[in-house]
Amino acid sequence: MRLKTSLVATAIFVATTSIALAEPPEWSGNPDHNITIKTLPGMMRFDTPTLDLEPGKKVKLVIENPDDLEHNFVLLDLDPDDKDGAKFAETSFKLGEKGPAMAWTPDSPRVLAKSGMIGLKQSVDLYFVTPKKPGAYAYVCTIPGHALLMRGKLNVGMMKSPAKEVTYSIYKEKSLSKLPDFSKLTPVETGKAKNDILSIAKAKKLKDNFAIVWEGKFDVPKTENYEFFLGSDDGSRLSIDGEVEIDNDGIHPMKVVKKKVKLEKGEHTFRVTYFEGGGGEEFSLYANSKSRGEIYFSDEKTAKAAKKKLPPPPMLLKPLKPGEAITHRTFLGGGTQPRSIAVGYPGGINLAWSADTMNLNLIWRGGFVDVGGHWNGRGSGSKIAGFDQSKVVEGMAFQVLESLDEPWVKFSTDKLAYERDKTPEEQVNEIEIGVPHADYDFKGYRLDKNRFPTFSYGFQKLDITDRFDPGEIDGIEAIHRTISIKGTAGENTYFLIGNSGAFEEKDGWYSGEGIQIKVEGAETTVRESEGKELIALIKGDTELKVTYRWNEKIGGKAQ
Repeated sequence: MRLKTSLVATAIFVATTSIALAEPPEWSGNPDHNITIKTLPGMMRFDTPTLDLEPGKKVKLVIENPDDLEHNFVLLDLDPDDKDGAKFAETSFKLGEKGPAMAWTPDSPRVLAKSGMIGLKQSVDLYFVTPKKPGAYAYVCTIPGHALLMRGKLNVGMMKSPAKEVTYSIYKEKSLSKLPDFSKLTPVETGKAKNDILSIAKAKKLKDNFAIVWEGKFDVPKTENYEFFLGSDDGSRLSIDGEVEIDNDGIHPMKVVKKKVKLEKGEHTFRVTYFEGGGGEEFSLYANSKSRGEIYFSDEKTAKAAKKKLPPPPMLLKPLKPGEAITHRTFLGGGTQPRSIAVGYPGGINLAWSADTMNLNLIWRGGFVDVGGHWNGRGSGSKIAGFDQSKVVEGMAFQVLESLDEPWVKFSTDKLAYERDKTPEEQVNEIEIGVPHADYDFKGYRLDKNRFPTFSYGFQKLDITDRFDPGEIDGIEAIHRTISIKGTAGENTYFLIGNSGAFEEKDGWYSGEGIQIKVEGAETTVRESEGKELIALIKGDTELKVTYRWNEKIGGKAQ
């Protein structure tokens, strides 16, 4: 079944113009370009990482989704601070429960075209007109976590060949293992290259053992260095103004050779030769300069870099329902605290709480956790999938200090004598291992109706619960932490709030590592002990409230 959704977009490239899903435009039956993009099943990718079009062209884009996950397609206006659209996509986390109804597409003048949700085994027809301003326009899937890999570029006005007066000659031989002496050969076809673009399409009908010569001119607006990338399967050669600049001859798979050439202002001539001996055939010629950016001489675009094996797609953990949190016991906090409990909250706010130190360890925004490492080869297990990571605390939650000069116990460890193949009496080597602290008793955690956890543990004669709630302060993401302490506290009992940051105080906020911290309900002290530490004095039954607020908006500037 095909689900058809159409977008009228004849004016969507004016920043102030809103977009609306509607019937196909009048020109829908006769667009300048018919393009199809597919999602790659199980790979969290589009099959087309780049589109190259001229300004002001009417486009019908069919987006097919053979995957078992829903996706969307959002085309974005240019933003020099977010060239690949990743920061914009992260804002979809903030939609929370509204996300599915909005197809996880935030309202923004930066959105030039949007598909809405594309269901399983369905497709969407999207109509738009390419922008008039040349540039590389990002397109992404903005469903939370998908933009890590599901993104690409619409290159507008960047594919017009710099060449002119380009001619081609095609040759057919019985056998070719290197570039031939073309002066001794007779071409089977000659002509003028369409749009002055170097293409091997006309010769592919000859299958193996064919060769091509292209000759033409190109203008250089100003004297500067050009870096040329010549790629081919099999051999090729580039000459400029009669001099060989790149020799990529021989039988080989797709191979890219690059060279920087200083070109003087004015007109230059070029000659490019190529042959195909057998097997696959590929050819690409690309150049780059400081003033002109990316320019292509060929219709293929693989020469910029050699093909690389794609990394395994991420396996992102997601909550069962919108508005719920997801809790994942994993190994995120470092070698001495393997019992890390990661929690992903609605709005793309995440943290890692350590059951070894009974304290908050890390916070971050955006994607939650990628667990693909557990399955992909010799993977390293779970890893953070988001950004703006801040190490808040590295150390046990509570400590009784004889003086403020006493160092804080960061982890509970012990040393074990060990040497392989020796009896216990003969062992002389020692290794350090993490062990439960005698003053602590971890009691687990409880989940509320939205699956938000509340951690519970004991310290000496105290019973403690530790809960976190996502929020916002002045439009910037924040975490509100409530630490409820009941029982009798020993004299000089302190709680460690943070030890990563300068902790300079302004208007009640302390500066941390990329965040601001506010503490309510206890007397705080900033002290020097292997760096600065923010600690709070605990005097018995207390409700300690700590707020962590990032310094800037997602994709925004510092406040």
